[in-house]
This record gives sequence, structure tokens and C-alpha cells, in this order.
Amino acid sequence: MTPDEFLKSMKAARKDLEAAEDARDTATLTTMYQHIRAAMPPDLPKINFQAISYTAVTRLLEAEAWDEAAHWLVKFEQGYGPDFYDVEFAHAVLEWHTGNPTHGKTLLQQVYRTHGTLPFRGFERYLAIARDNANALPPHTDTDDTLDIDHPLIQDLTNRINTAMDNEHYTDAIELCRQALHHLDDPATTDGPMWFLATAGEAYFAQGDYQRAHDAFDAAHRAQGGHTNPLVLLRLGECHIEHGNTDTGIEHLIAAHIADPTALEHAEPHHLEPLHQRGLP
Repeated sequence: MTPDEFLKSMKAARKDLEAAEDARDTATLTTMYQHIRAAMPPDLPKINFQAISYTAVTRLLEAEAWDEAAHWLVKFEQGYGPDFYDVEFAHAVLEWHTGNPTHGKTLLQQVYRTHGTLPFRGFERYLAIARDNANALPPHTDTDDTLDIDHPLIQDLTNRINTAMDNEHYTDAIELCRQALHHLDDPATTDGPMWFLATAGEAYFAQGDYQRAHDAFDAAHRAQGGHTNPLVLLRLGECHIEHGNTDTGIEHLIAAHIADPTALEHAEPHHLEPLHQRGLP
């Protein structure tokens, strides 16, 4: 395939790629990028090579398609060099999820110290790891003690979390959420983990720790059931507004309102000001 033919095929595949991304269809996205990688001609112009490899790595990391992301990272590094900050960031994320989390934490901290927050744009949840791993929610790992949501241990943790939240013992609630998440299966494919992620986010939110609240709600948003959960959408929007991402925040607030017309009643009043300023409910 010539470079021109390849680029035409990429243009034709764009809608299907976007549809797979929007649907969070990791399997389809992975298969499509496998085919693209196999078809990529060796004489592709550098600017196109860089753009395609950059997009592939970003989208695959977003989809948590770690194996295919690792394949594309090789090309990404070829295009930009090993010292490019996004290359370093991608290596750190893959190490955190698929290698040694302790080493992954170290790499993320190195990226943060060297480049600041720039490499973390769109992946702000990893800032919690780079800034203070002790308070970051752990990545999902397959363990022998994975439990069902109805297991007595998980139910006991749920009751204790509710009690801690009712009594405003937010730090205790966060730690209990971490314990529950350790025992549950992959949040992306399993009912249950989303509630614990969102509850941890609510605890951080109540403490005024909007960065960690964002990271927890972002993880909940990506979990099964989180994409349409009114509380998750609401709080994620409020966190974005706190960080100055007003347009993104408004989008999430509107989505929360669509999911539940009463959702905005639970927002902090000052977080609704950008909505009112634009004549929105």
C-alpha cells in the first residue's frame, strides 16, 4: 500500500474509529488499530507517521487497551524520540498498569517533576499518583481474591462506608472504598466498582480536595454504569469548573441534568453560575 492509499484508508476509517471510541468498544478499537499498524507503509511521511502514532497511543490509553498501546508506543517513540514528554508519560502509564506499579509511580513522578502537568492533559487521574500515590486509587489488577458485589465482605465494607460518610468520616470512607476496590473485578466490565469509586470521589469532594475528587469521579465515569450516572456527571462537572475547565464542566452538568432533572439541586451553588450566565437551567 502506498502512503497516499494508506492515508485515504485512514480517512475512510475515521468515522468507525470515532464510533468505537464513543462506544468505549475496546475490542473493536484494538482490532482496528492492529490493522492500521500492519498496513502502515514504511515510507509514510514523518508528519503523518507522528500524527497517527500520537493519536493511536492516546486513544488506546484512553480505552485501556494496554497491549496494543504498547505496540504503538514503539512507533510513537520512533516518531518523536524517547525524551518527548508524551512518550515518557505513555511509558509510565503502561508500567503502572501492566508492569510494576511502584516503578510506574516513580516514572509518573519523574514526568511530573520534569514537565509539570502538560503530559497529563486528558489523563488527570494520573496526577494523583504523581503527586501523592498514597492517596491515589489503585489500578485494577487480577487477583485470586476477587469477590462478587454480593459477597458478605463487600456488603460489610459497603455498610461501613455508608456509616463513615453519614458521620463525615471521609478519610475512613476513602480507605474502605480502596479496600473494596481491591477485591472487586475490573470496573470497566463489572457492576459494583463504580459505586465505590464515586463514593470515594464524594468523600474527596466533601473535603474540598477537588483534584482527587476529579480523579475518582473520572475513574467512576469510565467504569461500567458511570457514563450516565447523574452524581458522577454532576461532580465531574463541578470539579472541572473548579479547575477552570468551564466548557467541559458545563457539558457534564448538562449531561447530569438530562440524566436526572433533579441532579443540579445537589450542586454547590457557585458551580451553577457558569450555567446561569449562559442562560441555561
